[in-house]
Amino acid sequence: MNKAVYGDDHASLRRYLELASHGKLTLEGTFLYDIDLGDRPSTCSTTSILDAARKAARARGEEPDQYNYLFVDISRSSQCKWDAIAATPGNWIIANATGHKYWTWAHEFGHNLGANHPDTLQNCPAIDGVVQVGSRCQTGGINDPTDPVGSFPLVTNSMPDGYLKTACIDWQSWTLHHRAIMDRGR
Repeated sequence: MNKAVYGDDHASLRRYLELASHGKLTLEGTFLYDIDLGDRPSTCSTTSILDAARKAARARGEEPDQYNYLFVDISRSSQCKWDAIAATPGNWIIANATGHKYWTWAHEFGHNLGANHPDTLQNCPAIDGVVQVGSRCQTGGINDPTDPVGSFPLVTNSMPDGYLKTACIDWQSWTLHHRAIMDRGR
């Protein structure tokens, strides 16, 4: 998880955000290893997981409320039917033992910024070689390799230069401070 979020190579959320925003968005934070979130709950409640992560951070002398984001990677839970989940928009991400995959963090961070899964137009009819975009097209699928919320795996070194600069966000120079917590599981 630490390498996938903070790594220096292209396979990290930190580097993806830096490249895609032309250096206007940076990611800094504290990584807490081997955190015990307590007994696994009988249901998959994001509120319970986040509360346990915050409590565990405080037990280590860290105050999670001083950070903009909270990223948590839990030990695999069959109760949670997702690989990762994020508030849309919001300030937290929970990975279900998928925190070693940088594209998980890029995808879920897109949700934190307010992006939903995209629909693409498919099977549009063509008349005389011209595609007719309209009601006869089908929508669906999320296979857009330039959209981190719409594609897996994200290949950051093939992203268009300044990709996030053109997003519908008023980019300032932001430094995101967050707490990353990895559950050791029980």
